[in-house]
Amino acid sequence: MERQKFTYKIDTDNPLAVEDFAKALVAINNEYKLFSYGSRQLQIEEIRKGSFEVDFAPIVIPTLFAVTEQFNSVMDFLAHIKNIKDYIIGAKEISDKDKKPSPQSIQNCVDMAAPIINNYGSGNIYIFSGNDNKVLIDSNDAKQIKTFVPSILKEIPAALQEQNSNILKKQLFYWYQTRFDDKKTNSGNKGIIESISPDAVNVIFEDDNSLTKQEMTTSQDGVDWQKRGYIVDVEVMRKDNKIVKYKIIHNYMNESVADGALF
Repeated sequence: MERQKFTYKIDTDNPLAVEDFAKALVAINNEYKLFSYGSRQLQIEEIRKGSFEVDFAPIVIPTLFAVTEQFNSVMDFLAHIKNIKDYIIGAKEISDKDKKPSPQSIQNCVDMAAPIINNYGSGNIYIFSGNDNKVLIDSNDAKQIKTFVPSILKEIPAALQEQNSNILKKQLFYWYQTRFDDKKTNSGNKGIIESISPDAVNVIFEDDNSLTKQEMTTSQDGVDWQKRGYIVDVEVMRKDNKIVKYKIIHNYMNESVADGALF
């Protein structure tokens, strides 16, 4: 099977700022990781000589669960980018029942368009795979993105912006169940973060050698570890807008509280 890939091309006769070009490439990768719920990322396969044209290929991130293994990632991703652009410029209305682009996705779209937004509005950006799947951001789109995004982001409440983020800082976490298996640290664990969801969710850690689980399952100061609330930074992993896993990134042990304690 031919490897999937797509191309990001800036069609302009003007020179580009290094920062804008680099920002656009990083934004594409960041959005792809969001789109694949953290299971995949992009790598650069080729940069065309004498042009602003870059080929990207998706790769699966090792050690993470593959919840999005069976989708046409490139075709769906290009449609995803087009939906974000169309939403920003008002070409597509999205009802409350549909999933609106997150603030992170909106900002990534801005950064993808930055090379022509900041280049005197000159040029076009093409993101494409073959001849059938193509996203166009022309100079008029770029002007509208620059104009509309500040008001769009301003209308999103700060709490909702944080909730839409994949990584949430300092959330109160309680264990629901744990499994102790030296060979399977990331198996059989569930926890509850009520500020995100009242349901118990599967929990994993940075890697199978992480010491964080040991720290969070050891009784300290006379308090049973099962009766302690932990303050954690967590990555929320979703599929079809449903939470499927919490990945504990950092535990603030000195800020944890005994069950029932007042803040």
